[in-house]
Amino acid sequence: MSIKNILIPTDYSPLANRVCRQAAAIAEKMGAKLYLFHSYNYPVLDGQEINYVAQMEEDEKVKVNKELEELKVFHPDIQIEAASVFGSAADNIESFVDEKEIDLIIMGTKGESNKIDAFFGSITSHVINNVKCPTLVIPENVLDFKIQRVMIASDFHDMENKAVYKPLFSIAKTYLPRFFVVTSKHSINELEEPNNNEIALDNFLQTYEHSHHFIESNDAEKGLLEFADEHDVNIIAITTKHYSFWQKLFHTSMARSLTLHSKTPLLILHEDLKR
Repeated sequence: MSIKNILIPTDYSPLANRVCRQAAAIAEKMGAKLYLFHSYNYPVLDGQEINYVAQMEEDEKVKVNKELEELKVFHPDIQIEAASVFGSAADNIESFVDEKEIDLIIMGTKGESNKIDAFFGSITSHVINNVKCPTLVIPENVLDFKIQRVMIASDFHDMENKAVYKPLFSIAKTYLPRFFVVTSKHSINELEEPNNNEIALDNFLQTYEHSHHFIESNDAEKGLLEFADEHDVNIIAITTKHYSFWQKLFHTSMARSLTLHSKTPLLILHEDLKR
């Protein structure tokens, strides 16, 4: 899988603007097309205010195109398209990903302290849990975004989709980072033989500088985040799987939890991605 189309949802906030610039730099380096996307809603109107609706639609187009032009000042060679769509941001992102065959979503997040934020809390959570597209989540504290040291958080569980890491290695071909493969468990069995997924991942990594690390911790999430801090990791890559309503009631997503707590950018990879 090559990354040809990148989507950046924006709400024009300072965090969104910074993530847009970071995403534009990635798109330019990878030769990908960038889609700048904004979703908006009307206030409650009656039938006599149709002119106001038309004016609001035009104003939203002006705003998103202004941001497009600002990005082009710093990245004049990038191929970029802007879209402003009425309706729920969560639903519109999902539809836009399918319509434009988006290969990567790049979003910002304010973390746990602001997780009820109207855009970068609930929307990011919705995308991770419902949109089957690789998603790069950049916390608001990350001012100087790099792709030099990548941690793959894996417990090597059996995955039907052996190509789940292809988006990550599509990025790796461009940036040539060092990889840390990290497993954090309550207990580590040193005599346990590598399974098929561990072997497959090792084959992917054979052309890159990489190392394997095993952490015994009662709190797997804490162990991963501490390792990332100690080794100056730029991105944590982790897989996630979509669940039905009833499964979600009894399952805590490590990807969603890390999104709320991590100060390091996260690349969420979907095990049930079809293309």
